[in-house]
Amino acid sequence: MGDPRERTGLGGRLARAWLVVLVASAAWAVPPTNQPEYTFCVRSGDPGVATVECVSEPVFRLRGEQSAERATQAVTALRAAFFGAPSLPPAATVSADRAPTLLVAGVPILSVTREDGKANNADPRALAVLWTGKLTAAFERWSRNPLPGAVRVLLGGSLCWRVGQRQGEPSAQSLDPGVVSVGRDNDTLVLRGVRKGATRGQLDWGALRAPISVTVLPLAAQIPTQITTLLSRSDCVPAVREAAARLSARAAMDSLPGARVSVELQTAAPARPSVRLRATSPEAIDVEQEVAVETRYQPLLVQPCDELFVSNAPERVKAPASLFSARQTGRTRLLYHHLNDSGRPLLLLVELANDGEAEQQVGVLLSAAGPSTDEMYVGHKAAADFMRARSRADGFTLTLPAGATVPLVADPFAPGRILSGLLELLPLNASPTLHVRVRAVEDGHDSDPFGEAPGTPHFVFHQPLIAMEAAYEVGGRWAFITIGRHAVSAKTGTYELAGNYGVLHEVGLTAHNPTAETVPVKLLFAPAGGVARGTFLVAGKCVEVPVTRSGSASLIDTFLLPPGARRQVRLITMPESASNYPIRVIARTD
Repeated sequence: MGDPRERTGLGGRLARAWLVVLVASAAWAVPPTNQPEYTFCVRSGDPGVATVECVSEPVFRLRGEQSAERATQAVTALRAAFFGAPSLPPAATVSADRAPTLLVAGVPILSVTREDGKANNADPRALAVLWTGKLTAAFERWSRNPLPGAVRVLLGGSLCWRVGQRQGEPSAQSLDPGVVSVGRDNDTLVLRGVRKGATRGQLDWGALRAPISVTVLPLAAQIPTQITTLLSRSDCVPAVREAAARLSARAAMDSLPGARVSVELQTAAPARPSVRLRATSPEAIDVEQEVAVETRYQPLLVQPCDELFVSNAPERVKAPASLFSARQTGRTRLLYHHLNDSGRPLLLLVELANDGEAEQQVGVLLSAAGPSTDEMYVGHKAAADFMRARSRADGFTLTLPAGATVPLVADPFAPGRILSGLLELLPLNASPTLHVRVRAVEDGHDSDPFGEAPGTPHFVFHQPLIAMEAAYEVGGRWAFITIGRHAVSAKTGTYELAGNYGVLHEVGLTAHNPTAETVPVKLLFAPAGGVARGTFLVAGKCVEVPVTRSGSASLIDTFLLPPGARRQVRLITMPESASNYPIRVIARTD
């Protein structure tokens, strides 16, 4: 599309943003170090074979169709029985029942079947005794050194590792006390993360002599235990409800710089919505958690915008780049349109940042279409969805903590695909400190700081609303109303927005019928510079105009005008991405 001064076509798409939310007591996707999982695990080998291991050494092997399920159940029972025992290591025994069962601290672990005996060429009881002996030997190995060679400890948290009763107090040789401290709680070794970093040394406690490497890391992100969304209406469309949940969750998250965050909506049901959230970072401990979403309602007051942001230069994105950035000074509409011309997959980000030192609230309206190679389709869908949402005030309120940045859009688009969209951002604070940026990045390689985009001031335009009046008298000359002819000017420089894309046009048409008969009056859509589509709000009704070529016309609406009557008709429209403007609205009779 190029420079807005030179072209009259834009394209459209707003995508669903990624989000992640985490809880202070979150479940870890990649834990610091988990003692039960380290001590007992299942190893799968050939089909139908599963091995139960203790401290990385095989204890017994199961065969058959249910081997994996039985091994998993045995490991679960082992972890609970072993670490639930009053003292470590507990005793491993065989039950006296006819069907021999492995017991640990008196807790059943595994029943040894005839099939197990046949698979191992042994009597089931003899096999149970053999496996019990292997468990006992594994427990003795564990007692000599229950620690892995390397552990991860949460910064500001503790890693508690039961090692059994030991003489004296634990001590650390060569471990940096500025990174990790060493202590005990009865029979449990306690490592506390003091500072982010890594250290290597030896732990001594009684007969225990264990070399160990300790890495202390923070969580990739932290979140509250519940998310609250503020919808503008109880009957918001599903896309708005989902976006509100995702973005509210993302805004509530406190993530480390560079952490990759994602959110998966578990259910959008108004009664019990929830989201599954995840954050990962090579410099932190990954986290994952499902969080409940509480829905409340707060109407949005939709008023004329103070400024229009246009992200379209360059239209063709040939490499990852910052495409647009500007600070809001009031109510803002953003139109963006970009084609991936880089030859590789990219991610388009539309970010909203709170640069201030206080919490900010902002009302959000958004539309979505694409990605696609069909510019006119995505441009029309983005405009039509936006016009509907705006007419209904169908949006949500987003709360941004001080210093927070939220990706309102994080949309992948393949080479040759087009993304564009429309957002309306309505600050609710008296002094907004909000910063908008559009950029294209390679997914997974985003380290660019929140900075400026070259040329941006030229694409910030004054009040994007044009009010027009027109009159039509039955039997007289047709009324012609031109949309998109007189370009609005940028706040700085001499740039003009050819076609007035993203600018609302409100038309007040007065129709008079001086005749003695009731007459149908038609409102027609007539492109003046090429192929175009349109969306109109007529008396509160949304009308979508099909693809129409220059020199022809499509019907917008028809109304009956009784003899001697005057009627005021109000039309609202906006030049659409990928369509050629200006166009004319014609009022006439047959």
